[in-house]
Amino acid sequence: AIEAIKQDRVEFLPSKRKQYAIEYLSGLRDWNISRQIPWGIPIPAFQSVDNPSDWVFDDRVGEEEIILNGKKYRRDPDVFDTWFSSSQFPYLALGWADDSDDFKKFFPLDLMIHGSDIFNPWGMRMIMMSLYVFDEVPFKKLYIHGMIRDAHGRKMSKSLGNGVNPNEVISEYGSDALRLIFPNGEKAGAHKNFDIKKVVEGRNFCNKLWNIARFVEAILDEKGVGVSDLGKYEPKTSADHWILAELDLATSNIDSALSDLRFGDAYDEMYRLVWNKLADWYIEASKQELNLSVLDCALETVLKLAHPFAPFVTEVIWQSLGFRGEESMLVTEKWPEKLVYEAKEAEKFEKVITATEFARKVKSYVGAKMEISAPDDGLAELSRKLSKLSGGDDLGSSLNIPGLDGWSLMMSSDNLDRYRTEIGKRVDEIQSKIKNLEARLGNKSYIEKAPEKLVNESKEELTKLEEELKELKSE
Repeated sequence: AIEAIKQDRVEFLPSKRKQYAIEYLSGLRDWNISRQIPWGIPIPAFQSVDNPSDWVFDDRVGEEEIILNGKKYRRDPDVFDTWFSSSQFPYLALGWADDSDDFKKFFPLDLMIHGSDIFNPWGMRMIMMSLYVFDEVPFKKLYIHGMIRDAHGRKMSKSLGNGVNPNEVISEYGSDALRLIFPNGEKAGAHKNFDIKKVVEGRNFCNKLWNIARFVEAILDEKGVGVSDLGKYEPKTSADHWILAELDLATSNIDSALSDLRFGDAYDEMYRLVWNKLADWYIEASKQELNLSVLDCALETVLKLAHPFAPFVTEVIWQSLGFRGEESMLVTEKWPEKLVYEAKEAEKFEKVITATEFARKVKSYVGAKMEISAPDDGLAELSRKLSKLSGGDDLGSSLNIPGLDGWSLMMSSDNLDRYRTEIGKRVDEIQSKIKNLEARLGNKSYIEKAPEKLVNESKEELTKLEEELKELKSE
């Protein structure tokens, strides 16, 4: 087993587990493969009633006593150790004993996933047993996931009484909300503390999917059509091309992340797509320029991408709206295929987003009495509506929108002065905070004595403030 691991016949995720495996196997002691417990797989060993030194092996393990050549034998009362039985899982589950087609096709397995707590008793013993029986490793990859600990980072146990009853969490927040804490921030081998805020975040995500579905359903009802009546998507606006591009990119990124077993990255990509792309931008743009065929395509794609993470809410939405007819189930649908769009049109909506975000920021300082000026009147009008600007008189002063040539915000001279004053205050505030953080992080004693988490938070805050300062100065 050690030689097989050194030869990388098994890939470990995280990779540091490879060395742990070698160290464990190098110091291994003899393994008692029996247990004195009343349940388990019986050992096929029978002892003569009359001669204690006379043992036979027989597969009639369902019987306590057997007769062989006129002699009575009694089965050994012990059972196989749990890990001895489960160590054979990769091939016994595939019907090896019956010379099955499944065994011939699927052994060795492509991937095995289990928790870090059973890495030695199960992971290593599966490798040993498969090599012993077949001279073959049982799987090509072994992914080790961390454990969910309590809010203080302690292992959940009955003695501490710090366990979490999943049924209670499900009753209050839903099963999908509980499921979503697992891929959220998932990294191979890393433990995570149970945080009810993450469950609430999962519930809010599910609610967002519901709200998107209700928005689409209301439009369908109003127009008297069903999703099955809409046919193939036909992009018409820049927003249509943009969401199709985002769906296509997210599908590719999620594909890549799942293939590489980067479950946390796959979750982040899916979350951003649903919340930051579809909900925050395309749904809002649809309220101004509706294209039901693309909206339907976006919802269908998002449901497919979210299904592995939140299977229950996505399945209910799929069946409730009648995608693919009444008999269709999302769980049996194909993964999203590549979408067709025009990149140049999608880029136009990116400009709308940039302008809208800037307009909203300026609006928070000086109010809504502004207009947006741009080379394309249609894009400027869409950005104005998304920003909820009210226009007004005396809009003779302009403020260039960073990153967009020819785009500007039109406002009164008083509001422009007011904005510049407020931005100046913010610049001074940020510079003061940056100076304090730099002094703190430059203190050797702080770096050595402060908790690592606190030091990292200080570094992240400094980076964030420096980026904001750079952006403000560019204006």
